[in-house]
Amino acid sequence: MLAKAVPGVPAPDSVAGGLAYEPKWDGFRCIVLRDGAEVELSSRGSKPLTRYFPEVVRAVMAHLPQRCAIDAEIVVRKGPAGAQRLDWESLSQRIHPADSRVQRLAVETPAELICFDILALGDRDLTGGGILTELFGAPATLPLGPAMLAVESGARPYVVGVRRTRAGRYIGRLERVAVPPDGDRRARVTATTGAIAAAFERVIEDAPEQWWAVFFPIWPDLESGVGSAAAAPPADPAAGDP
Repeated sequence: MLAKAVPGVPAPDSVAGGLAYEPKWDGFRCIVLRDGAEVELSSRGSKPLTRYFPEVVRAVMAHLPQRCAIDAEIVVRKGPAGAQRLDWESLSQRIHPADSRVQRLAVETPAELICFDILALGDRDLTGGGILTELFGAPATLPLGPAMLAVESGARPYVVGVRRTRAGRYIGRLERVAVPPDGDRRARVTATTGAIAAAFERVIEDAPEQWWAVFFPIWPDLESGVGSAAAAPPADPAAGDP
């Protein structure tokens, strides 16, 4: 939610249900994306901020999980200890084309990261979103990211499965997913997600005893016992074809 300027602070009881207050962070709102050694800082308008804040990138590498997406704010503090304020002017000066200036200001006016929400952790989408489809005959919610990326970019999606044989060898299977060329975006994303689910079914059927849900609960409407059974690791991970 974006802040809105008003002449004065309204009284807590000025509206039905009351009001709650929170500080306005005087910074750059950004999404932090980390995948191992790769870090991307993206502004609310999808503009890259990574090169301007090398010290923030180092902090992300030191303190955030290996794979994650974080909703955050980049800020710069200024003033004597105990009386520091967020300084918009100093922060704005950090956006500069010269790398020498970027590196110097990273030391003179270092930025910090205020983290709000974890959007994704590993392969788990924590936003509560997704596309409702069907997996093995049951309603299932799958993340919309792969289908959305395929529809928006034209990239060709695949589902990949690897199973282990009794002899200890690993066999991979690659399933190409068809993306409908026509229709509105929502319809194409929904259809592509359904095709991804169908591809998962074919891959899992090769060795169902070796599969378990590692992303997030995809059968939220089923009884907890069923979901727990689906998420349990196989008793014999070496089982499979000879």
